[in-house]
Amino acid sequence: MDRVEILTIVNRCLDVLEISFEEFKNYTEDDLKRQWRKLAAKYHPDSHNSFSSLEKAQEVNEAKQTLDKLIKLRIITLKNTNSKNNNQNCSFTQLYQKLNILYQKVMVEKKNILDLNNFNTVSDALELTKEILNRIENSNNNNTSIYDYGILLNYIELFDFFYYNTLHISNGFANFNFNHSNHVKNNNSFDNLHRKISLVHKQLLYNEVKKILRSFDKLEIYDKEVVLNMKIIDNEIINLKWYLHLSTFNYELFDKRVKKLIESRQKK
Repeated sequence: MDRVEILTIVNRCLDVLEISFEEFKNYTEDDLKRQWRKLAAKYHPDSHNSFSSLEKAQEVNEAKQTLDKLIKLRIITLKNTNSKNNNQNCSFTQLYQKLNILYQKVMVEKKNILDLNNFNTVSDALELTKEILNRIENSNNNNTSIYDYGILLNYIELFDFFYYNTLHISNGFANFNFNHSNHVKNNNSFDNLHRKISLVHKQLLYNEVKKILRSFDKLEIYDKEVVLNMKIIDNEIINLKWYLHLSTFNYELFDKRVKKLIESRQKK
């Protein structure tokens, strides 16, 4: 599921819930709950005793449930209403600060790279670093985002690993742990599966980064398909996160999809 599909779903739900997209940007989960209760009361069958009212009430409930799932998956984020969310925003701010410091260090060091291929490789890596910085900023500002904390931290650790092994520049994540998942527990029934998804995402990206490092060591230009592979991995991981919270979720099918993703990436 790409960003366009997500925005289409969100806009459809907002239409049903009688909320404009501009209003929704400043909504908290409490605001969403209040609007849902207002419409649930407005269209309750006991008040109207009509089939159209029953249909409308069902649409309102389904729209609220869909948005709730997107919020739980952190595919969309709302304004904070409690200290837990405030702490999470602080964490996003810390991620941004760490990555930005690393970015600035590499920008300074880049001018000392003599080999043209390696210079271009680092320049491309900096472009991707800047893109991740923007994603973190969007998440921190509560805009719609398909990237949760664990996925963003995966990127930060991998950037640190890459720059440490190319320019010997690190900002605290040089000891990359291939087997550690960055998923933050939510204390729900899907925590173990989210942890698995986050770890798969990290390991698959790590395999792509190693390809670039091999080219860097040989003073060769890297295969540009690696960046495309990273985007494909992102999309497939987000689709898995989305599938986790569908009413049709099936563990065996989920496990097959994860294995298929790993196998398909290993063949590349």
